[in-house]
Amino acid sequence: MFKLSLTYILLLFVFHATIAQESINFLSINKNTYELYQKKDWKGLIPLAKSGIKKNIDYFYLRMRLGIAYYEQGKYRQAIPHFRKALDFNSKDLFAQEYLYFSYLFSGRESDAGNLISKFPKSLTDKLKIETKQGISGFSVFNTYTWNMDPVSADSYSPVDDPSLDGWQNITENFNLFNFNIEHQITNRLTFYYGYGFLSKSRFHYSQYANEVFCNPNDKFSQHQFYFSGSVLAGRGLLVNYTIHYLNLRPNIYYTQSGWGGGQSSTLRYVNPMNNWVGYFSVNKESGLFNLGAGLAYSNLNEQNQFQKDIILAFYPLGNLNLYTVSKISHQSEFYQNKQIRQHFIFDQVVGIKLFNPVWIEMNGTFGDITNYTDKGGLVIYNEMNRIKSRMAMNLIVPIIGKGLEFYVMYEYQENESYFYSTTTTTLDFFNQINYSTQNLTGGIKWKF
Repeated sequence: MFKLSLTYILLLFVFHATIAQESINFLSINKNTYELYQKKDWKGLIPLAKSGIKKNIDYFYLRMRLGIAYYEQGKYRQAIPHFRKALDFNSKDLFAQEYLYFSYLFSGRESDAGNLISKFPKSLTDKLKIETKQGISGFSVFNTYTWNMDPVSADSYSPVDDPSLDGWQNITENFNLFNFNIEHQITNRLTFYYGYGFLSKSRFHYSQYANEVFCNPNDKFSQHQFYFSGSVLAGRGLLVNYTIHYLNLRPNIYYTQSGWGGGQSSTLRYVNPMNNWVGYFSVNKESGLFNLGAGLAYSNLNEQNQFQKDIILAFYPLGNLNLYTVSKISHQSEFYQNKQIRQHFIFDQVVGIKLFNPVWIEMNGTFGDITNYTDKGGLVIYNEMNRIKSRMAMNLIVPIIGKGLEFYVMYEYQENESYFYSTTTTTLDFFNQINYSTQNLTGGIKWKF
């Protein structure tokens, strides 16, 4: 009996000691994090709060203090999971909803921010002056002008050596591309985009068919393009995107017409419209400081068929938009007359930096055989037959805070290769390589209502 009583007393002591220890941990974590919060000692608060969470001390105010500590340091992406967890404890708290909304917004997660607005009470939308209307929600317009730094003339051009080969060669002299785009908010999770583009190009053109030669140093080429794109927020931080892009090319075809009664023959031309299509599907998932995406494209550009697979990784090391990188690796397979003619990799890198408020600069480089290449989720199509070996660009972005306006100007430099494309063989052989460089200047405006 004495042994049983002693055992009971010891167990009771251990139990009470354990409860007391847990109470001390909770009280100390709560007391110390609150004091650090009042002092705005964010760097001291964060490790202490995280140590409490590791010991299963987890409650609304601790998550709010931790989220605010990250938020006040501009680490919005690190703040997001703590505000979400705070809302798990108290889904009606207006401060947690507001902090989460701005954390999404300042992290570049506009779709998640828009979806969160639909859950706001009217008092919060009135406070933040947010309208949840549907319909046309924005537009953008931009213009690109490109010029050749190494122009070719009829006198300097050396044609392909074999006159029996049928085919053509084009070298860009300059072009102008105009684009207009509309954003249409369907629901808080679904957004449509519509776009139109018109390309007007001057180029050096050489072709030979059936032993006839045609050379026009100022050939005119035009192209209309239309696209439809949709973006669906399929889950928290999960975006599904799809794009259909239609291109109507209008190249000139040259031919010789003999004169009447043995008179002098003349060179005539007619426009030969071509219709090309591009389809693109992608999935992007947000995860902390990263955004991981995968894309798949199919196209029938320039009488060939292309399959393109993309892996995209965006990284926000500071937890905000002050510094970010976007890396993309593409694998492209191309087919001509049901035969694979090439497959290759293309690498694209973007680095964005906030210079000062409110000016950002983006530096972009693309390396590989950039031919019949789909970029920017199917919105940008490189369907020029000449190969782009590499491109380097610098983009200056100036948003007007509080107005929904964004101005940008971009300079781009490209290294290009022009070839004589022979249609005599079924392998689409290339001859007569000519290297040249081009420069692009783009200016535009984007307005989100």
